[in-house]
Amino acid sequence: MDAAVEHFRHLTSTTAHHLGPDHPSTLTARHNLASWQGRAGDPAGATASFGTLLEDRVRVLGPDHPDTLTTRHNLAYYQGEAGDLAGAAAAYGTLLQDYLHLLGPYHPETLATRHNLAYYQGKAGDPAGAATALSTLLEDSVRVLGPDHPTPSPPGTTSSTWSARRSERGTGTPVRRT
Repeated sequence: MDAAVEHFRHLTSTTAHHLGPDHPSTLTARHNLASWQGRAGDPAGATASFGTLLEDRVRVLGPDHPDTLTTRHNLAYYQGEAGDLAGAAAAYGTLLQDYLHLLGPYHPETLATRHNLAYYQGKAGDPAGAATALSTLLEDSVRVLGPDHPTPSPPGTTSSTWSARRSERGTGTPVRRT
């Protein structure tokens, strides 16, 4: 994974030099670098990289551009992975409001964001709220996507898991966007 980080660090430098720092390809290279930083075990570095990238994507592409929204999603994810559970939950809550406005309540990105909000809500100390949110999300997902859809919930993130952990912090896996 360190090789991937170095590759994207070099690619980011090369694209910035040849195309400019605000070119979409440079922004994409920076996004991939930040993702690989997190995957390589540096969630704090990924959080910092996604934070600066977000500022540039909002400035260059606008706040509602799909790439900007994906960057926000990944920033929230790595905030949580870096230990800022309440910050991740808050970021997903804000992102959810934007997805509801832009994409509607049943778009797959909206559903994934609802899932991650519930996950970090539970990790941040509200397992009862997470259980309720995941139960509602499961009902909506089955109704919209069908009972045979391959991505209902990763292990450890179902409403029954959070219901069983109302008095403790649970484990599980949030959905990461790439």
